[in-house]
Amino acid sequence: MAFFRQYIAPFFIVLIFAIALLAVSARICRKRDRRFASGSGNLDSRIGRRLACTYTVGFQCKLVARQFVPGYQLRAGWGIEHALLSKFMQETYEELFPGRNFSHVPKAVEQFLSSQTPLWWVEVEEQTSGSDYLTPLPPPVGCLWMGNAIDQIGGDRNSHIFLVYVKPEHRRKGIGSALMRHAENWARQRGDRQISLQVFHNNDIALNLYQSLGYSSLSLWMVKPLNPKAE
Repeated sequence: MAFFRQYIAPFFIVLIFAIALLAVSARICRKRDRRFASGSGNLDSRIGRRLACTYTVGFQCKLVARQFVPGYQLRAGWGIEHALLSKFMQETYEELFPGRNFSHVPKAVEQFLSSQTPLWWVEVEEQTSGSDYLTPLPPPVGCLWMGNAIDQIGGDRNSHIFLVYVKPEHRRKGIGSALMRHAENWARQRGDRQISLQVFHNNDIALNLYQSLGYSSLSLWMVKPLNPKAE
């Protein structure tokens, strides 16, 4: 009896817990798959409804749109991917302002990443067919993070692009434009009448992209250092 309490009972408790966790993960994944497949989700309607729900190590549910742009796929992100999102944001800032310290980024991500601020990752399209449960997710090469803003003139809520970024070696392949269209379709689906973003004035590549897609300046954000460094 003592042997049972010491060894057998804990094993069965852990086993039951693992089965329950897997069942909950599968239920969530099926629910999201049905929602996206029915057209009520956030995936761009132009890329079709071919979705795959794959369970990987750590019970992560993976939703994939197979034809985002040629050679790449799009998956919905999770609210627990703080570290990966922080890394992408830091890469964005370091590209524009090399040598600066961006250790504050993880705190901002922790504060704003939620179910109301969805996230998508662009990955190189998988070459294997079917589901491989032991294969880790491919590293993302692009990112889109959406949020909310209030129109200061009309008072309406509008969608706001927190981050859109494509790694340099994967640019000029239509990924950035596709992510922007995806953001706009997401905003339309939830009833927003406009979409906004913020861009640094020295980011010429992004400025050219946004202007080519019909974005224009509405306001100017001005700053003044209160403790200027001595010359």
